[in-house]
Order: sequence, then C-alpha cells, then structure tokens
Amino acid sequence: MQSRSQTLEITTRVGNKDTTVKGRAKKVEGRGSKIAVEGSVKGKTIVSIATIGKEEPTAAEAQRETLVLWALQKKVTLSSQPFFQSIWLPAEKPYWPPFPAHSLATIYSPEQPLNASQELAVQKILSTHQNDRIVVIRGPPGTGKTSVIAASVTSLMNSNDPKRTIWIAAQSNVAVKNIAEKLARVGFLDFKLLVSKDFHFDWHEHLYEQLSQRVIRSDSFSDDIVGASRLILGSRVMLCTLSMLSNSKLDVFTRLVPVSMVIFDEASQIEVGDYIPMLHRFQTTLRKVVFIGDDKQLAPYGQDDIGDLRSIFEFSHIRRRVCFLDTQYRMPVIIVSKPVDLSMYRMGKSRRQVTAGRTEKNLQSSFTSRVHIIYRGNNSASSLHMTHSEV
Repeated sequence: MQSRSQTLEITTRVGNKDTTVKGRAKKVEGRGSKIAVEGSVKGKTIVSIATIGKEEPTAAEAQRETLVLWALQKKVTLSSQPFFQSIWLPAEKPYWPPFPAHSLATIYSPEQPLNASQELAVQKILSTHQNDRIVVIRGPPGTGKTSVIAASVTSLMNSNDPKRTIWIAAQSNVAVKNIAEKLARVGFLDFKLLVSKDFHFDWHEHLYEQLSQRVIRSDSFSDDIVGASRLILGSRVMLCTLSMLSNSKLDVFTRLVPVSMVIFDEASQIEVGDYIPMLHRFQTTLRKVVFIGDDKQLAPYGQDDIGDLRSIFEFSHIRRRVCFLDTQYRMPVIIVSKPVDLSMYRMGKSRRQVTAGRTEKNLQSSFTSRVHIIYRGNNSASSLHMTHSEV
C-alpha cells in the first residue's frame, strides 16, 4: 500500500547470499505496484518483501480523529446530537427531529415468508416510534439476519413513497456484497452498490460478475448532480461499506439519496467509535439507525490488540432493547443429532445442554427466550426449541 510513513525491505538472493535494500511504494494499482528503491537490487530472486511502519489512516479513521480533536477543542458539539446521546449518554433525553411525512410502510416479503421473530424485527425497522430511532437486532448464525434486511427493503420500497431512501452498510465489502446478492435473490434489483476501486480492480472483480449492472466503482464517481444521476438511475437503496460513508466524493450521491435511514449489517465487527463520522456528517438528514449482528461471532476489528474495544452490543442500555431472532435454519443434520451447547448465548446461568432431534417440543426451562432450530432435507424436517437468557 502507498504510504509516506511506510518503507519496504526487499531481500534478494544471489547464490547463497541474501541482500536487503529499502524502498517505498510509489504507485499501487490492483495487484501491481511501482517501488522506488534506495540503491540497486542485486539478483533476480526475491526472497521476501517486508513492510515497516504504520499505514496511512483511512478516510474514516482520519475523520474520526479530527472530530474527536474538534470536540475536545469545542469546535463541534457531539454531545448534543440525539444518536450520540442515545449511545454514549443514555442519561440524556435526546430531542429527535421529526420523521418526514412518509406513507405508512407495512411488511411486504412475497419471496420469502418470515417467522414471528423476523416479523417483529422488520416491524421495528419500519416503525416511526421515537423509541425505535435506534434498533438493535441480534441473531445467531442461520437465523436470517440478511432476510430481515431484504424484507425491510422490499417493505419500505413497496410503500410507493418516492422520498424514502435506505443506505445499507457493513464493515467489509464481502458483507455488503452478500446483502446485494440477497436482494437480487428476492427479486429486488433497484439498488446501487458503491465499491472502492482499490478493493474491486484486479482483486475482486469476479465477486461482482452477477451484480455488475448495479456496481458503481469509486473511480467513476461523478462530481456533479447530472453525472451522479446517470449513475444512480433513480435508485433509492444504496449499499456500501462504513468506510465509504466517509468518502469525500459521496456528497453528490447523498444529495440525490439522502441518508435518512442506515442499516448496519455485521455490527458486532464495528467498534462503536467508528460510527462517529457518519453520525456527525449526516446529522441533518439522519432519522433512524439499525444495527444487525451477533456479538458471539466476530468481535470488533482490532480487539485482539486492544481488548476493550466495544461494539454496539456491549452497551448495557442498548442491549436491553435488543430484538432477538430465535429461529435457526442452517444447522446440518450431523449437528442437529448431537447435543447443543447454548452457553455462548447465555449469561449468569449454569451451563446446560439440550439434545436435538425432538420435533416441535418446547423444552421447559427457566430461561426467558428461545432459539428454534429447523433442519430441512431429504423430504424431512427436524426442529428443536432452545432457550437462552441473554437478549
């Protein structure tokens, strides 16, 4: 990666002797890179290339640092913003700007029926109630988190309100791509997928072959309304990474598709401070934020190095309002036939195991919620109600 604070150490071999020279990446494009070296490179066999130093901060990281500095210098006031208050200052009573006068949205998911917990989650996303300005949805693997996102999109867009807009984001490009593919599978194709050229070109173009007509790559972003309109073609659903929401060239797109609702998938991977640039940048238009994920899977990126990094799920006042997806569809029969350990989805209770394979039998316990596992295959179905106490 091209960086002023990074150097490269290139080790080559001539015969039995290794020689190391230093250099810097001057131009990186796809898999290719031009390197300026100090001195001459001996031999044609490269033994290793090591990167020394810290890479440049991303646009999102730089904006976060700047905003925190400005807040300390009292150049901006983050603490008066309602979403900031709801996450970091729960004792404050936020003043919520009113929702636009949209038509009422009802659940519309013709391609994929929803179970009761998924319906409740979608209703929370569609809700304009003040208590639902921030919605947190938690679902173990296979409980249909992406299905909830897709059903929310089809429901909101089915309201025939031309002013409704949705932005869907995640930490990784792959997660965003998976949501796009899910939307396509349920027959919703009126969206645009914003992708960084650095990720797409020469590295991951093959991932987007089925979505190529809906991809807008960052090097094709337009600086004017007319050019951006030709790229968006009237779409009101935009997909991108959280980092892309900090892109300086995004302004023209957000003028055409205002950021009024943002749905974050795989929110457990996002350190909560990473939302600050987005919350500040779109404070005049933002009306609702939805976080979807499972903190028992992947922790925030960087937690291995900094153990106290927290996702939205680690805030106790937020966790009390979590909407839990309780039906699991993915577990294969080899696992269903074995004891299932629920300890990772419980807290403060003694360890307990329940055995799968009992059809539609609700296991009695003292836990407050349940997970319903379904396996379908070979014209048969097996299911199990499981319980957990931490929602």
